[in-house]
Amino acid sequence: MRTGRVKWAYDTGGRINSSPSISRNRIFISTYAGSIFALRVRDGHKLWNRYFRRDVLRYESFYASPSTDGRRVFTIARSGKIYAVSASSGHLIWTARVGGLGYSTPAIAHGRVFIGGFDGGLRAFRASTGQLLWRRNLHGRILGGSFVAGNLVFTSTLAAHTFALRVSDGKILWRLKIGKYSPGIVTERHYFFTLNGIVMAWHGRRSPQILDLQRAKRRQAAKKSAQGRVTTAP
Repeated sequence: MRTGRVKWAYDTGGRINSSPSISRNRIFISTYAGSIFALRVRDGHKLWNRYFRRDVLRYESFYASPSTDGRRVFTIARSGKIYAVSASSGHLIWTARVGGLGYSTPAIAHGRVFIGGFDGGLRAFRASTGQLLWRRNLHGRILGGSFVAGNLVFTSTLAAHTFALRVSDGKILWRLKIGKYSPGIVTERHYFFTLNGIVMAWHGRRSPQILDLQRAKRRQAAKKSAQGRVTTAP
């Protein structure tokens, strides 16, 4: 950190197209050769590695980054198959699939794993078992990862739309005509979205869903007020 010098290096033996994921003293890496590695953060010592086959002749290839909740590691192969393995041992826990190819880095929150596919579907799986909880068709291939902020999960499609969906059931609460590969980021106070050099930002209190709620409350209050006037008229 102080000098920028390389502290350690590890050769996984396969091309790496994704970013690592870190939890406590472990760093997790997926490779295009079909492997997932767990290395010790301090010195790069290999804790475990696991190769996954697509079929009897080929190994999987991983473009998506792995994600972890500390107990499990989740990633998706280019074939569209999702893998959940033990963070401590690499033991396979469950598998599932999306439609079409899989490039989307999983998002983890509220005991759920959110992941998109080239079939345009965003899916929510139970993190512990892989049970499919809901699927929402967004009518555009999903290439980038999703992220979760509060009770919303955000994702973007190659059709250049960004969606905010309710975590519990996948209902679309609002959408933007911006975004393509990654939906953006969120802080405690702001939402940030990007597309082809354009950056859009909202203050949390002025975000689309907050404004929609405020409009709905005003309409409801106006409706009640109008009903009250009709009831009390002579």
